[in-house]
Amino acid sequence: MTLWPGVDRPPRTIIAYDVSAATLDVKGEQVAVGTRTGDVSLSSASTGALERARPGKVGGHSSAVRAMAFSARGRWLATAADELRVWTF
Repeated sequence: MTLWPGVDRPPRTIIAYDVSAATLDVKGEQVAVGTRTGDVSLSSASTGALERARPGKVGGHSSAVRAMAFSARGRWLATAADELRVWTF
């Protein structure tokens, strides 16, 4: 997945497979990615480096992540699959 952080910075590649949903936090510092297998990960928008991950089998989702959104202050991340989850990273 490629992220374009703005006209004054070069694109960043984020290593992600089977992406089914993605969202950027309000500050543009982190990008959350959900996969078809239910995994949820958080990466740095400036470097593309993986910061945290929640595998589907250990607490992600049991089905594809269909939607996700950060809260207005970026403290929580809501993800939706067959169920809804709210994460604090």
